[in-house]
Amino acid sequence: VRECIVTPEKTASIKDLISQGTVQYGMQTIDQSLFYFYRRGMISLETALTHASNPDDFKLRVAGIMGTSDKGWKEFEIESEEKEEAQDEEKITSDFAEEKDEKPLAEDRGFYPNKK
Repeated sequence: VRECIVTPEKTASIKDLISQGTVQYGMQTIDQSLFYFYRRGMISLETALTHASNPDDFKLRVAGIMGTSDKGWKEFEIESEEKEEAQDEEKITSDFAEEKDEKPLAEDRGFYPNKK
């Protein structure tokens, strides 16, 4: 990235470098952030499109259509999906624990009087 900043001919490639560096360097473009927040239900599609650098491209990505230059997006989507799955698992586990606390086991309610 530094080389692209100091070399004017390479400045245009900064966005692509950031987009492709999501997994390796933890960088992401504003559109990738918006996509993540939209997929998590944290912002609406309208809000995402309002702030996207290219709303038409963003709509295509939401529809699952990606161009050949979108290599970094695929990695970003996989990472987003993995995070979503982990959070869903955590929620299910948490919900189960709450239900368990709310509804004691049959033993705890005295349904097995001979069992000690």
